[in-house]
Amino acid sequence: MSAGELRRARIVAAVALAIVAMPGPSAANGDDLGGFLSAFRCPVALRLASIHARGDRKRENERFLILALAHNETSYVQCAFFDNDQRLMCEAASGYYDAPKGAPRTVYLPAKSVAALAKLGFSTDDSQGNFQRVMETPDPSDFASVAEVLLTALYESYGARLDSKIEVQSALAPDLGPVLKATDCPPIS
Repeated sequence: MSAGELRRARIVAAVALAIVAMPGPSAANGDDLGGFLSAFRCPVALRLASIHARGDRKRENERFLILALAHNETSYVQCAFFDNDQRLMCEAASGYYDAPKGAPRTVYLPAKSVAALAKLGFSTDDSQGNFQRVMETPDPSDFASVAEVLLTALYESYGARLDSKIEVQSALAPDLGPVLKATDCPPIS
């Protein structure tokens, strides 16, 4: 087994152990934030760990994850690995990119939603693009912390709920499906 294969095997094992330790979908008792996180934390953490373990770390344009509410083009969060996978640039949609080129901007996130993003560590300046937050890449067994930031942003700022259809885009993890499902990770009994 090559050094790269061994490293990937260790990452997959660490992720598997972390997933076993996470509450599964059966822990989701309601449509509150805790239930939402319990249902979707594992599927998002699994995708982040998969992206981290795959592909060429020098080709940053493929190392991303986008989570978007199906009903609205301005309701998404995204992260991209950069700096040789040592950091993540995460963004939350601001509406900045909704206006056609040269046209005045008409879509803005409500103040309450921006305040929720600020509590999560995102910038509140959307004058040049989306709300941003740079995060250090956690140990592969702790992508749950990044998943919680992304999911909390979707819940608090864009109105995602347990019954929301959350679409997924990722060049390096298409095999994990185009829609988040609580059943993506096995429940722990």
